[in-house]
Amino acid sequence: SFLRDTVLSLFPAESIKQYTYISNKALLYDSKALNRKILAIDDTEGIRDCLPYLKSIIADQRISTLSTVADARIGQRSVQDISEKVALSVIVSSSEISLLNEDIRRLFLTITLDESQEQTRKIIENQIFSETAEGQRQLLIRIDIQKLHQNLQRLLKPLQVCFPDNLSISYSSKCVHNRRDMQIFISLAKSIALLHQYQRPVNNGIVYVQESDIETAIELSKEAFAVTHDELSPQARAVLSNIRSFVEEQNKRVPGNCIPISDITFSRNDIRKLCGLSESYLRIIFKDLLKSGFIGKVTGKQGLQYSYVLLYQDHFAELRNDFALKAS
Repeated sequence: SFLRDTVLSLFPAESIKQYTYISNKALLYDSKALNRKILAIDDTEGIRDCLPYLKSIIADQRISTLSTVADARIGQRSVQDISEKVALSVIVSSSEISLLNEDIRRLFLTITLDESQEQTRKIIENQIFSETAEGQRQLLIRIDIQKLHQNLQRLLKPLQVCFPDNLSISYSSKCVHNRRDMQIFISLAKSIALLHQYQRPVNNGIVYVQESDIETAIELSKEAFAVTHDELSPQARAVLSNIRSFVEEQNKRVPGNCIPISDITFSRNDIRKLCGLSESYLRIIFKDLLKSGFIGKVTGKQGLQYSYVLLYQDHFAELRNDFALKAS
């Protein structure tokens, strides 16, 4: 929610519609009021009932339905056909990304938070600092910066944004999902160009995307695309990294490193001490890792400690590089 609210603070209040929950009927009948707005939902549970409509809006910028309604004039039910064009941006915060199925998640650009101990330390230090006199002064500066961004957003004109004919982008075509990713990437690049409309020549109401916009979009999105295509959640990915570090460290202690990595066992308690996570939270992540085949259960039963082994060592860095883009 902090990340969501930080993003929303840079936009004018009149452009935001923020709800805890929205029903499918509300989204359908209030679509005109939502046009050209940012729809912010506090949690994924709040959009569960309207996911089919929301998917259509994000993917096709339209919403349509054919249903029967009671017609009091004739005392019978009649058919009602509703179809609206809706240009809507959606931002949803969630502590559990798996609540949305894979098909829905790929419509979003997924941004995750750093949950490492180092980041927690920095956050706590900043929380304490914010209560000092200097911290209060910087808070006022922060508010001024937010107001500046909000006013800049109000100055933007609804111009047409196009790619120039001489701009080409090389992009990985290994996965069919990259087709949808490219649409997200194009929208991001065009948004960056629109933000620079006062620094660019505007020809017949058109502002053109420049190479610098592509490079900025790449820098902003490359990590997000990798996370979107990763079969593990970012939290599970971090735990897997800690498991790998623990196993490799145990292997170094064996003379001659003669034991295969896959034969070195570990328990949830070993990893919990390393990660600093709660037992209940770690149990959920281990369940995901077991289901995905990254770790295996070798010993243990109800009431006794379980032991696990690392089964599969993938390389997330390769996944990041696979979704790298290059402007030319």
